[in-house]
Amino acid sequence: MIRSLEMFSGAGGLALGLHQAGFKPAALLEWDKDSCDSIKANITNGYEGITDWNVVQTDVRLVNHSLSAASTRLTMILVICFLRP
Repeated sequence: MIRSLEMFSGAGGLALGLHQAGFKPAALLEWDKDSCDSIKANITNGYEGITDWNVVQTDVRLVNHSLSAASTRLTMILVICFLRP
């Protein structure tokens, strides 16, 4: 398995897709409580393949990324931009 670190993980959809492609997340970092609760509910309900996910509700600016980069081969940053028409 290739280790990954997901920042701005939302409800975990990208992490799930990466898991199905053979990645194992070291952590999923998300500041939004509802998103973290959604992932944790899926873990509690035994959703296949995610029972060992480490969900961390935090501001990514507070994370020591030098340590995480050394233990992972992929750091995934997904930024969604909302554009006004």
